[in-house]
Amino acid sequence: MDRRDFDVAIIGAGAVGIGAVEALIKSGYSVVLIDRGDFASGTSSRSSRVMNCGLQYLAPNNSTMGQMLKQPRVLATGLRQARAFMRARSGFVREFPDRSRTATSCYPIWRGDRYAGWQVDLAFAALRMVDVGGAPLNYRRVPADRAKKIPLVKWLRDAEKLHAVATYTEVLMDWPERVLVDSVLSSEARGATVLNHTIIEAVTPQGDGSWTLRVRRDETVDELHARLLVNAAGPWIDEVLARTPVTAPRKIAASKGTHIMVRLPPECAQFGIVTLNRKGQPYTILPLRGLHCLGPTWDPYSGGPDDAVPLESEIAALLDEARYILPGLSLARQDVAFAWSGLRPYAFHPDFPQGKRGLEFHDMAEAGLPNMLAVTGSPLGTYRVTGAAVAAQVATRLAPSSRGTAAQSAPLEHARTLVDLLFRRTGEGWDERLGLDVAEAAARRAALTLGWDEAGIQAEFAAYRAHVARQHLVGA
Repeated sequence: MDRRDFDVAIIGAGAVGIGAVEALIKSGYSVVLIDRGDFASGTSSRSSRVMNCGLQYLAPNNSTMGQMLKQPRVLATGLRQARAFMRARSGFVREFPDRSRTATSCYPIWRGDRYAGWQVDLAFAALRMVDVGGAPLNYRRVPADRAKKIPLVKWLRDAEKLHAVATYTEVLMDWPERVLVDSVLSSEARGATVLNHTIIEAVTPQGDGSWTLRVRRDETVDELHARLLVNAAGPWIDEVLARTPVTAPRKIAASKGTHIMVRLPPECAQFGIVTLNRKGQPYTILPLRGLHCLGPTWDPYSGGPDDAVPLESEIAALLDEARYILPGLSLARQDVAFAWSGLRPYAFHPDFPQGKRGLEFHDMAEAGLPNMLAVTGSPLGTYRVTGAAVAAQVATRLAPSSRGTAAQSAPLEHARTLVDLLFRRTGEGWDERLGLDVAEAAARRAALTLGWDEAGIQAEFAAYRAHVARQHLVGA
């Protein structure tokens, strides 16, 4: 490592950390980004992969449009949040056309629903208003008799009560991990130091308000120094705090989201369903890489972040909801190709049992840890908006010292394991067979660069199979 002193150290190379390093390095700060695993390998690799249009922020806590209109402050907040999501959606389409996929989402409107057709019309008019000239929504409200000709819609429940179907263009992120890895490499080229597979053993505040991090990579132990620390470790934020000499208050109340992938009839390939489950929570059925992604679950989670893997009970619950929404499909366990689970890192708050949603910055000086910021509640789709907000927070506390120096490119883009390579560098891990058919050959090719002998190749292949079995319930 050529450099050990930085303006800012960011712990956690998920969407928040990667967005932050990108914004900070452009603003002239010297930055080191550290993660104990690979870049974008935690929560950021287990999202719904939707560039959300922000519709849910116009009806917070299942409120109606009438209720929102009677609460101007709540409405103004909802519009600001929706604008951030719409602009992030448009920005993604402009900058990453090769990673953007579109589908027609169908929002069913049944007679007697909480949201009448005029309310849905008004909500989409508001979304267009906050992002004029952005990626089009192509919104239409289709009467039930015509909507029943749309794939998927014909299998909906309560056909006799269906009043209309609102259709609009959904933007999906194809392989968000690659988008984030490319951002890391771009920041590295601008001068950031990026360290994956690096364990932080101790986080120690210094008398002058700066920080020392003792880090270990393989068998090498090093000390890094930073004037300010950003704790962007997502569900692992509390674990990072536990490595400081101070007993800090709990910051995370995690919510677990499990998804399943199923194969639907070919006619459904460009269509999805967006609705609410029987608990009033968002439930989507959206096309992704030749399959359809169903979910998510919305369960409070109190276990260790590393133990958040799909459970058969969660898969059964998702299938049960799918059969309720689309009884004509009769989906069963054998229709599930694979599954995954992730955690939403909401802020802990005693008044919010399932965590306080929304982006929050926590000044850890209140806990005796000055010059540390913890970031909670940011979704994947707005990672650049969040990164800019982190940079703005840093700027109020610290002036940049330098722009750093350009780094040499790393072999295999910093991939160090076969899982790194297939899931976050080539994308073959996200195919229907989850890369199991190409994994051994890929390990042999990577061995030439990474120096694996035959035993190392077989160990990586075995570790890859174990990862797929644990994280996706395939080949167990």
